[in-house]
Amino acid sequence: MAARRAQASLRELARSSRTASQTSAVGSSSRVTLTPTAAVVSPSPLSVRRFASAAPSTASSSTSAASTSPLSTRGGSHRSSPALGTSITGQDVLSHFSSPPFSSTSSDLLGSNPELALRAVTHESYLNAREGHNRRLAFVGRRTLKLFATLYLHARLQTTTKGDAAHNYINRLLESPTGVDAILTTHRLGDKVGRQLGLEKVMRWTPAVSDGQVGPRETGLFKVRGVAVEALVGAIYHQKGASEASKFFQSWILPSLLQDGFPSPVPEELKQGIAIPAAQS
Repeated sequence: MAARRAQASLRELARSSRTASQTSAVGSSSRVTLTPTAAVVSPSPLSVRRFASAAPSTASSSTSAASTSPLSTRGGSHRSSPALGTSITGQDVLSHFSSPPFSSTSSDLLGSNPELALRAVTHESYLNAREGHNRRLAFVGRRTLKLFATLYLHARLQTTTKGDAAHNYINRLLESPTGVDAILTTHRLGDKVGRQLGLEKVMRWTPAVSDGQVGPRETGLFKVRGVAVEALVGAIYHQKGASEASKFFQSWILPSLLQDGFPSPVPEELKQGIAIPAAQS
């Protein structure tokens, strides 16, 4: 009996021991779990919405600030220029080229085609080219001018003596890959020929900067007027053919190039028989 009681006591002691160890393990794990850690705070939906609505506002304010800042040109500011020639019509262009001094050397240059005439003097800068522009006509005109200048040099080459100064001069121009192109630059055409033709009176274009700030070259006048010269030649070639375009070249473009365009000094043999028309006021 005593032995059974002792065994029961031992069993009770063992159970108590196991229970205590389990309780200790649970307590320690609970302590680990309850150890303070850095809290991670998730943004609330309200704060997200507020940030999203504020972002476009900030972007638009910075954009408007950038757009209102003045543009700088060589240390100064300028405002955009208005389009020029808004009241010009195709009939105005036809009238310009049928009046003196043009009427004395040619007539009906553009075949009484007001639409073609207006397109020839409309630069692509005018109203963002919404009403058409003269780029294609200028493309044709540039190649026509190069053809006429090359044919002129070849014809004069046949009249010179091999080895003399004029013959060598023409040979150098024809053999150079850029010789004729350098004579027919768009800026030169706009500065000299375009001024003589009075094209600024009928051109439709938008200057690069306001006139009078940094000079005519900076406004793009020479370039735009030169493109108009090329386009005018292209329009004459398109409407009237190569013969009329060649006459216009010989009367209005070649004399100016011989004065200021061909490399100096220009042999007198090249100038012979070339009539220089009176300058237009």
